[in-house]
Amino acid sequence: MACNRSTLCQVEGSFLASMFSGRWENQQKKDKDGNVFLNFDPGYFKLILKFLRSKELSIPEYPPPVPVPAKDDFPHFYNLVNYLGLREEFKVKKVDTFCDPCVSNISISDEDTVIKFGYNENSLINNDTGRYVLGYKCCESGRTQWRLEAKQGSIFIGVFEYDSDGVSNADTHTGIWLAKGANGWTSDLKFQNGNPELNESFDSICADVIHILTLDLDAMTLSLANGRGVLNMKLQRVKDPEDDCYCWSLCIGFLGDIQNEVRLAD
Repeated sequence: MACNRSTLCQVEGSFLASMFSGRWENQQKKDKDGNVFLNFDPGYFKLILKFLRSKELSIPEYPPPVPVPAKDDFPHFYNLVNYLGLREEFKVKKVDTFCDPCVSNISISDEDTVIKFGYNENSLINNDTGRYVLGYKCCESGRTQWRLEAKQGSIFIGVFEYDSDGVSNADTHTGIWLAKGANGWTSDLKFQNGNPELNESFDSICADVIHILTLDLDAMTLSLANGRGVLNMKLQRVKDPEDDCYCWSLCIGFLGDIQNEVRLAD
């Protein structure tokens, strides 16, 4: 693995930059050809080096994407990132967070990226009203992608179109998935503007599986992918298409009386 010294030294103040600053030149382990030997996992270091090379060519408006290792490699990869003093460079910006829920049987934690349903024994779980949480991000154009993981498959994953005044159409409904403006999936049903249909092919919501929800407002499409396949639907505006004051938000709804937890991954 070869690169320019300047690539390794570009993050000032990092341990990696210090290692190759020339100050410790005589203390580094080298092979017979004078190449520096690093006792790091080559796969992890290759991801770091790729990021640093991209960083050299990037501009502030378009920063390089942060590499994402396999799920089982996360702790080992970020241990190396921290050791090299690159933690700030490798921080992933949150795509979204959850809004505060309006009922007591849903709680929010971990910097607003985890919601838990039904863990409050004093709340009335059998009351369907308010069994949903919306994302904080307001999507008006372009493409947005969310990565979600649920402990149980008994949820609705989708998006919701807000009224032009910012008030949800679902405030008077017992289930947000049955409201106009709700588009998404449960394990066996597809909902378009609150109208249910049977899923086309497979169970779309699974426990302990990463689900990738993609909203493309330029193409007016919504898709949901997991290890079993990909589902797609065409979106239709609830509000007047000439009304520019609208937005779409991530929407998670809880089905049944099962305790559940949904995590928003970076």
